[in-house]
Amino acid sequence: MDHMSAKQPGRIRAERRAAWLVHAYTGSGAVLAFIAGWGVVHGYDRAALGAMFIATLVDATDGMLARRARVREVLPEIDGARIDDIVDFMTFVLVPLPGLSMSLSSALKVSSKLVSWSLL
Repeated sequence: MDHMSAKQPGRIRAERRAAWLVHAYTGSGAVLAFIAGWGVVHGYDRAALGAMFIATLVDATDGMLARRARVREVLPEIDGARIDDIVDFMTFVLVPLPGLSMSLSSALKVSSKLVSWSLL
């Protein structure tokens, strides 16, 4: 056995570990989405915006890290693009909905009061 083949199993484990860490990094966006959603529902706007900002940074960098770690080659059995799509949907569709809904209901209340005042 030559020197290179003796290090091969350790190198493969390190590559797989790096790939799993990239998947965990991508998945951390889901945790941030839950934090942001909690902030939106409970009126903690700064927490919600902070979590959304960090989630956006994660989303902007996870693809670069995945390509650098060659995740698609090292862990072909896990579809990182699907994980990213799910996290993106949570972060950029599900989280803003309660805030948008609450904003619209507030706007409708204000506009209905304005209309009723103008009719007097």
